Amino acid sequence: MPPGSDRCAVSAAVLRAETPCVLHTIVAHGPTNRTCATSPPPWSDCGASLQQLASEDPQTVASAAEVLFSRSHVSHPNCVVNKDRMRRWGAIPPLCRGLRSESWPVKYHACSALSELAFCNKRNCMAIVTTPGALDALVDILLSNVLNMHEDAALVVNNCAAFSEEVCMTIVQSPGMVSALKRQATSGSFGAKCVAVGALNCLSRCKDAKPTLLSMRVVEDALVPVLRETGSGDKHEARKVRAAMAVANLTGRCPRDHARDYDPLEAMVKVLGYALDGRSWAGIHLSSYSVLYPLSHLAEQREHRQSLMDFGLANLLGCSLDRWVSGMRADADELTLPLVLKIVEQLAQDWQHHDCIRQAGIVRCLREVAKGVRGEAPQCQLAARQLLEYLLQAPLAVCMGQHSRLGSASPFFRLDEYVIAMITEMSFEGTPGACTEFDGSVSCDSMEASEDFARDADDDVMMPVVN
Repeated sequence: MPPGSDRCAVSAAVLRAETPCVLHTIVAHGPTNRTCATSPPPWSDCGASLQQLASEDPQTVASAAEVLFSRSHVSHPNCVVNKDRMRRWGAIPPLCRGLRSESWPVKYHACSALSELAFCNKRNCMAIVTTPGALDALVDILLSNVLNMHEDAALVVNNCAAFSEEVCMTIVQSPGMVSALKRQATSGSFGAKCVAVGALNCLSRCKDAKPTLLSMRVVEDALVPVLRETGSGDKHEARKVRAAMAVANLTGRCPRDHARDYDPLEAMVKVLGYALDGRSWAGIHLSSYSVLYPLSHLAEQREHRQSLMDFGLANLLGCSLDRWVSGMRADADELTLPLVLKIVEQLAQDWQHHDCIRQAGIVRCLREVAKGVRGEAPQCQLAARQLLEYLLQAPLAVCMGQHSRLGSASPFFRLDEYVIAMITEMSFEGTPGACTEFDGSVSCDSMEASEDFARDADDDVMMPVVN
């Protein structure tokens, strides 16, 4: 999972809006209002806060960490620059030491600042995870009896795993970390459950971490129980769909019996639509990459393909390809494109899906990708050319058989008109079971499909109108 590819990570402020987590001790030691100032003070105030992190006064350290949180929050106009400055100026080691403080307010504000520093910043993620004692301290907080701290500690892990694949194995190998996340995913507070499941989902996309996660029974002990929970609301469903994505990443499947009265495949396709539109869901911003990755595993299984098509996956794949062709770029698009092509290839293995794939405008986009003029990798160009050949071989064969010169001796015309009509319909519609007696009428959908195909055809091939 590339840096910035997983928008499943959420900011601390968003999660706090879901579940109150204000400690009584924090109220006693200082303010907990985390609204960023509309007119931030100059960078010198962050520099002063960095110096205050070395103070022996817990309240001073907590206040300094809170300032760093606000200056690195996504709502701050200079948050991107501030995050890099804080790392270069040495803010991360003292914040990680704050996780070991005897003062819970210090731990609270240190977690908040670290989670924001990790959000959308790969270098900060690596700096946090490689700081000696940081992961051990987070495990201790996750296993502590201070319930309101579990969500904050899990969020640091979630964001680090989301934006840096390089640190995932270090996180998984940290003693007690996976067990602590499993525990929070099933028996933590509502907010802690959401974040812990999100962290496990991020870790599940790391191929190197997959064997360890499977051996530690993450699927059986944490993810499947989450899928079988009862409840309602977007936040509850968001937790379940992330658990389903993690199951798909780890096992390549997501059987319906894992969930009660819930179809994870439908939910994943819906979430992909949100990601392509740039919309948040239940306060969570997901990237299309983070959803396409598990869908690419599910599409490998024939048992899932028809459901994915029924839920409208082909149209969303067409939308993703169209955005690439139109020059609309987002995070990790260079890795999203191969996933889209892989899923199209898998869906196209079933003949009955070809018509839906063509109607989604995928053929037109494949032609553009095959040209390689938009920075497509050679592997993507080759995949697009192979898909074009496969998707168009039947219609082209029928059309060439009807050509006045090339098809004059074709055995195609030895068949009676009824069989020819069936073959023609199957070739262009891709639905063998949908053949009906021709009554002279043409539906709007059929006309659109014919027009799309005519636009996609080679210029030197005459495309006859087939009713």
